[in-house]
Amino acid sequence: MKNFILIGSILCLLFSSCETTEEMDPEEYLGTWSMTSFVNTGCRSEADNGEDERWESRSWTFNSDGTGELVSLEYGAPEAYKYEFTYRIVGGELYTTEVDDTNEYSEGTIEVEDDQLITVYDNIITGCTETITYIKQ
Repeated sequence: MKNFILIGSILCLLFSSCETTEEMDPEEYLGTWSMTSFVNTGCRSEADNGEDERWESRSWTFNSDGTGELVSLEYGAPEAYKYEFTYRIVGGELYTTEVDDTNEYSEGTIEVEDDQLITVYDNIITGCTETITYIKQ
């Protein structure tokens, strides 16, 4: 058994085929972020592709439920345009659903890079890949 583990480790190093699961710290996502860019690509309807300026310059607040995995994103707008999403971050992957289930989203990614928060995920209904960029307020 030890030989098997040793051989596996050596092969892993030689071929760089090791996958490491990096746990993400939800703390770096918490707080209020201002959306600066919302871009759709790969949409079923060509008219949906491109930058969607309706969403820009709006504030979103990320809150943790205390488990270290779930992060809630709440849209701070008039009630008619208020959205709430629940995110689960596991090993660098972002899993999200809209709380009222009007939209379905698949897994995506979330990262903080150069003081910007960037989320990328697929909207199952529109077929769009949504890339959203935020800056911390």
